[in-house]
Amino acid sequence: MKNNTFIKTIIILSIICLLSGCAAQKAFKNGQQARLSENWDEAVAYFTRALALDPTNDEYRRMLDRARFRAAQVHILRGNKYFMGGKLELAIMEYQTACTLDPSNQFAFDELNRIITKYNKAKEEAAAKEDTLDKLKEESEGQLEDASFLMPASDIPIKLNFKETSILKIYNALSKLSGINILFDSTLRDINYSIDVSDVTFNEVLEMMTVANSHFVKVINENTIMIIPDTPTKRRQYEEQVVKTFYLSNADIQQVQQIVKSVIASRNMSTNEALNAIIVKDTPAKVYAVEKIVKAIDKAPAEVVVDVEILEVSRRKMLQYGTALSSYSVTQSLIDAAGESVAGVRATDLFDINRSNWFITIPSITYKLFKSQARGKTIARPQLRATEGQEVELQIGDQVPIPQVTFSQGVNQTNPITNYTYRDIGITVKLKPRVHHNREVTLKLSFTLTTIVSPATEGGVPPTFGNRTVTTSIRLKDGETSLLAGLLREEERSAMTGLPGVMDVPILGKIFSANDSEAAQTDIVLTLTPHIVRLPNITKEDLTPFWVGSEAEFRLTRGGSILERGGALPFDETLPGEEEQQQFLGRSFSPEDMGIVFDEEEGAAGELEGTGDTSRDQSDSTGSQGGENIPTAVITLDPSSGTQAAGDDFTVNILIQSAQHVGHVPFYLSYDPEVLKAVSCSEGTFMSADGTATTFLSDITGPGEIIVGLSRLGRETGANGSGILATVLFRATSPGQSALLFSNAHVKDPLNGTLPSNFVDGSVSVQAGE
Repeated sequence: MKNNTFIKTIIILSIICLLSGCAAQKAFKNGQQARLSENWDEAVAYFTRALALDPTNDEYRRMLDRARFRAAQVHILRGNKYFMGGKLELAIMEYQTACTLDPSNQFAFDELNRIITKYNKAKEEAAAKEDTLDKLKEESEGQLEDASFLMPASDIPIKLNFKETSILKIYNALSKLSGINILFDSTLRDINYSIDVSDVTFNEVLEMMTVANSHFVKVINENTIMIIPDTPTKRRQYEEQVVKTFYLSNADIQQVQQIVKSVIASRNMSTNEALNAIIVKDTPAKVYAVEKIVKAIDKAPAEVVVDVEILEVSRRKMLQYGTALSSYSVTQSLIDAAGESVAGVRATDLFDINRSNWFITIPSITYKLFKSQARGKTIARPQLRATEGQEVELQIGDQVPIPQVTFSQGVNQTNPITNYTYRDIGITVKLKPRVHHNREVTLKLSFTLTTIVSPATEGGVPPTFGNRTVTTSIRLKDGETSLLAGLLREEERSAMTGLPGVMDVPILGKIFSANDSEAAQTDIVLTLTPHIVRLPNITKEDLTPFWVGSEAEFRLTRGGSILERGGALPFDETLPGEEEQQQFLGRSFSPEDMGIVFDEEEGAAGELEGTGDTSRDQSDSTGSQGGENIPTAVITLDPSSGTQAAGDDFTVNILIQSAQHVGHVPFYLSYDPEVLKAVSCSEGTFMSADGTATTFLSDITGPGEIIVGLSRLGRETGANGSGILATVLFRATSPGQSALLFSNAHVKDPLNGTLPSNFVDGSVSVQAGE
């Protein structure tokens, strides 16, 4: 007996070891495939599993160490990219992963500490700025006190088909299907309306009906709305108004006010120039639109730094040569014996005049040999920082006084009075930049060079000025240089002085005459190089259009859905997700939430009546109509059993047979989620075979469970006969056996009375694929 037990133990241990060895080899093989694909994280996972199953295998250990090293290097490179891109949190995660994979990598630990230090410093700086006005404005965007939005119990598409039916009954039907309470204004007129839509949501149907019938919606809370006639009087009565103050940081308050008035047509608007703020009172829709516009245009304007280089080059050449007389005239005068000049003589003295009494002045001779050359340049290299649309001016030069003489009448005399005005002499540059979104800059340039041609004289003659002006517009790339040259001014002067006749003789005339020549040349070279230092922070949200309704009615919609409070979209555009909806409802989605009640007891009250009248019927149903015996309806699966290959998709039809007076069919269908996966569930033709409008609700999100609800609307008579209730598309995921089991399953009449039924379960076998 003991020997048998020992043998069994040995056999069991051998089998375990054999299975472990096979599993380790499979994990190692998968790791090798991941290594060849350079998926190092996956390779580390497979090699770790292989080594855990076979700890003594040195090859497994060696490949694991190699994979860890390579995986750590990949995460280090990825972390460095995140760090260079400023994504510090992601960089920290990557370096932490690298340190975990390769604890011996000291570089990874050092970089991790450095990035963590920088991240903490950035957080501290951000925390110090969180109370700034920009931060507060950011937090207040899209917020409105007591703002609410619709939260239907389900967003499953709806199918409706009503012909000439009371519109109030159609609204009530929507209320039952969506879980949204619908109230009506007392003046709302009931009319017949036809609608035939499918695969639309509650919000879309509500939008269609209100627009087509001149109604508008006032949202009371998350699950209650009111339908109101769309008239100016009712709008004023029901539409709520809000007041919001917009503090502008960059835009001009008057310009923003003009834009808002022209685009939104909001009249209740005031400004506070001291705080640069606009106060708007209007409907939430218009206030929200104003907020979007203000956010889009209140941007810091672009700024440009322009490198200006001014080069002034001057050259002067002077040449003087030849023979010059001190005076080109001879004077003769009389002198007396004492050598004094005599102004006149008596006639009796004329006979006493001799050669010694005459004094003749002879000019002196100067021999001129002179030449001079002068060169000069002036360089100015200022940097001008300009805001887009604003003009910046640069002046380089002097101010020259200009005398202006006026005369005032005094006592028996006229008194001159001299006043002085000043004029800028030199270079004046004016620039006005415009920054384009492709990082190009347009510069409107005005260049003026003012010089003195002739100075003022003592007689009160004002100076003469000369101007050279260039006005142009140039478009440059960021960092591109533009050259402006050719503002050249040349002056030449020549003179020759000599004795008449002598100066006309060739060659001798040049020698025995005074020759003066002078040439002056001045040139200005201007270079401009713009550098963009700031661009407007235009975001994708600023470029995205938003709905504003029609010309007659200002309303904000998104994709045709009504999400409005008082006819306006709340400031929070984010729709509640599935998790938030479930939290609001307090439970997971179920057919009860979808407008269909599953009740285990006989005679439970239903949610909808087949006539389209959605009022509740409080009477009980016994499962028969007028005492008539109702046969048992049989619900089966087609195929009820079968074999599928792993990875294949297949359909299962849910059939009903021997059915009479069927109005509602709710049920759960469960399966093994390890073997199967539900891909989709679609409505069959049985409930709507006679043209009756139906609603079909399905939920396949739960693991291993499908929730289905079918209901007929618009008629008191139910469906009869046989047909397909629904079709489910499955995917075989893993080998195994899965049962298909019905639960919470009922067949009910149009008044929600329970009918006799028999739900037959099925099964599916999944085999490994080839």
